[in-house]
Amino acid sequence: MSENNDVEITFVEAKSINAVGSSGVSTNKIDSGPLVHAYGPPTWTVRLQTNRKGSTDTAARYVEACGGELHLYSPASRDPVPHMLNLYFAVDVDIDNMNFQASTRLYIAQGHQELDGHNNWWAGGADMRRLDLEDGHLILQGKNSRGSRSERRYRLSGTYDKLVFNLV
Repeated sequence: MSENNDVEITFVEAKSINAVGSSGVSTNKIDSGPLVHAYGPPTWTVRLQTNRKGSTDTAARYVEACGGELHLYSPASRDPVPHMLNLYFAVDVDIDNMNFQASTRLYIAQGHQELDGHNNWWAGGADMRRLDLEDGHLILQGKNSRGSRSERRYRLSGTYDKLVFNLV
């Protein structure tokens, strides 16, 4: 039986968050999704409808897709990397405001570590950095309003079902 697997992503400066093609699911059976529903910006809910169970292979593929162990973080886990994941998928995030323009691909994963009866969520990608077990940042290179190169940092926080990116 399929279940809805929802994660809420809040990213105040994001103009859009869009799901990207393929996903990794431990059972390799995706019924629908990922579907992105905008309740903002700044908040989007991503839903993937599927049957799933924890898999170490899915976790290994996720770590590889993110670019290695230092390129992922979960605010609701004490582990530096996921040992088992139910699923993961990619989203493209675009920031386009008067002061900064940038784009990045994030890989979002549902852990198999239940916290208070809920699975935790992870975010990773080439621009994501785990600074230590309690701090993860998204570091984006983009352009400022004058067209010059610029960098912005966003701290990742959240709960078991929410990922929140705040400007540092």
